[in-house]
Amino acid sequence: MSVSTILLKTKGLFDSLKPSEKKAAKYLIERADDVIHFSINDFAENAGCSDATVSRFVRKLGFHRFSDFRISLVRELSSLENKKMVSRSVTGVEDIIHNIIKSGHNALDDVQKLVETRVFETVSDWIMASRRVLFFGVGASGVMADMGAGMLARLGLSSVSYSDPHMQAIVAANCNEQDTVIAVSVSGTIKDTVKSVQIARDVGSKTVGITGGKDSPLAQNVDQVIYTSPQGFEVGVASFGARASQMCVLDILVSMIVWKNEHLVQNLQKVEHSIDKKRF
Repeated sequence: MSVSTILLKTKGLFDSLKPSEKKAAKYLIERADDVIHFSINDFAENAGCSDATVSRFVRKLGFHRFSDFRISLVRELSSLENKKMVSRSVTGVEDIIHNIIKSGHNALDDVQKLVETRVFETVSDWIMASRRVLFFGVGASGVMADMGAGMLARLGLSSVSYSDPHMQAIVAANCNEQDTVIAVSVSGTIKDTVKSVQIARDVGSKTVGITGGKDSPLAQNVDQVIYTSPQGFEVGVASFGARASQMCVLDILVSMIVWKNEHLVQNLQKVEHSIDKKRF
């Protein structure tokens, strides 16, 4: 059974489902990308029904166990994402190059529409006033978190990134109101990232989310949100559009920090001088 079949079957069964089962069906149709991360309890909680309801619902879809249903969903979402990455209509290398570049252009257009100057100004001020800035991210977003921390380090600011969820939780627990935690997630639905941010927020840290997930769990659990291009959940080959938009907002943020704090230019010059010594 493919994901399209799962969703089509869900829609076909919808009118015959009990009211509580319709809650599960509606959530699956709208947020299939989220469901692949959920336990049966998570699904039930987010959909607003009981575990027993979810069990009945997935059985009506043809699955004996919730785990079987979720594995099938993951496999098919991955397959669909890879098909989106390289379309069946591609006729050669030229098409592949055109499609990738176009996805980057589209993502940057999205960022331009989503930019909120007030948010960037607030976050840049937080960063400058912070004892340290911590970046959290896993998978492809972890790479972007490393990049963000590296960019701030070039400015002479105390910044480090963590991609291991356990280390995220450990360092988050030792944060305080002098720290700023920036979480990066394409979808905003990665439970580890959200939980780590919640820990930091609970101990008083300022928290920021960089995500394409409008009203996602991450967006709902941080103090400020910087929105990137909506790209869904990262499966298969990581989306170039997602990476391009994440890099764009990081550049905007760092450029704003330098513009508002001209003395940091001297730090950049020191970095360039030190790197010169490493060149042939």
